Amino acid sequence: MAKRAIHKYTIFFLTIFISVHTHAQFSPPPTDSWKTVSEKKTGSISVLWYDIEPFIYLNDKGGLTGVEYDLMEGFKGFLRQKYDVDLRINWTDAKSFESIFPFIENSKEPGLFGMSFYSITAERKKKVKFSPPYMPDLNVIVTGNNLPVYKDDKALIADLPKLKGYTMKHTTMEEDLEKLRAEYHPELTVSNDHGDYEVISQISAHANSFGYVPVSIYVMALQRGVKVKRQRVLAKRREGFAAIFTKNSDWDEPINEYFNSAECKVLVGGLIRRYLGPEVADIILNVSASDTIRGTLTDIELLTKEREIVTRRLIDTALDAEKSKTQRNIFLLIGGAVLIIAGISYSRFRTKNKLSKLLTVRNNIIANQKEKLDQLNKQLNIKILQSKLNPHFLFNSLNAVQYHVGADDKKGALQYITRFSGFLRKVLQSGEELLIPVKEEA
Repeated sequence: MAKRAIHKYTIFFLTIFISVHTHAQFSPPPTDSWKTVSEKKTGSISVLWYDIEPFIYLNDKGGLTGVEYDLMEGFKGFLRQKYDVDLRINWTDAKSFESIFPFIENSKEPGLFGMSFYSITAERKKKVKFSPPYMPDLNVIVTGNNLPVYKDDKALIADLPKLKGYTMKHTTMEEDLEKLRAEYHPELTVSNDHGDYEVISQISAHANSFGYVPVSIYVMALQRGVKVKRQRVLAKRREGFAAIFTKNSDWDEPINEYFNSAECKVLVGGLIRRYLGPEVADIILNVSASDTIRGTLTDIELLTKEREIVTRRLIDTALDAEKSKTQRNIFLLIGGAVLIIAGISYSRFRTKNKLSKLLTVRNNIIANQKEKLDQLNKQLNIKILQSKLNPHFLFNSLNAVQYHVGADDKKGALQYITRFSGFLRKVLQSGEELLIPVKEEA
């Protein structure tokens, strides 16, 4: 009895802690009841959300988008058309998936909703209200590519001792994995600290790993190139995915009317095809539906589609590799051509500089030679003048000697002859020289 009381109080205080903790993380605006909105013809509700593509997420521009976002925005148009009501929706980011459900469970706000790909379960129905399901709900087992394709349930169960499970807290994925562990292998190792797409990424990254994931998330991950495989055993089907809202809410009537309307079903079909792709959407809707609705060939169609996705991914990878190789070769050719041109240009530049320097040296040599030639030319001109001058001087000197002899001036004639012979000796001595001192010349 005492143990039960302790357990009850532990749960109570834990619930209060979670409620206070999550409230500290976010605070949605006050909401209006349906009664108030229908009377005043205006009002607002708040929707808590957590990112899960393609159902509700932020696009590249930072705006909300996705199946669930457009679905609830369509609710405004439905109320305007049917009830002439102007409804405002305040979208509040809950920051985490696990914080939404306890917040709505403990809230008294009449117009507070939650949208984050919620599965309808009997246990959750005791704590919150659900809209009618907008999409079928099927969890499939996904394994790493190193594991075989199991033919039946027993084959996979026999391999559980060597496997490790990956899942996400507070989800039906975790619930299904825990039931599998409890029923077939209690010692199974399970890691549950992951998001929806992280679960698949972990399974892809680790050998001998598996987990439950919604079939839509699996196909989206497959299209993104995650290397995993779906096992066609031990699948878990539920009522569907739906919006949740508080127990004391009076929005049941318009919510049920909207989600069950033909307009809503057409809208949802279009949204799923828009965000998941038309071919994939049709197969997912069929394979997730109940056994009485599902076509006999649906599983084969999904398997075929999976193979098409994988094949297309391999082809795209090969094309990207070939494209990268071609681009690399082009860049190498361009780089080689640039290097060759640069080498030729540099070689020409060096040759031009070398020739320019050589030409400068030769020009200097020619200039020096020209200067020397000019000097020689001047000296030759002097010599020519000398050669012209000397015979004239010689004739004059002989005439002078003849004069002294004729005048019978023996002494004068001898002196003149002596001086004249000295002059001739000087001329002969300096005849080989181009330049002589001024003193000698005097």
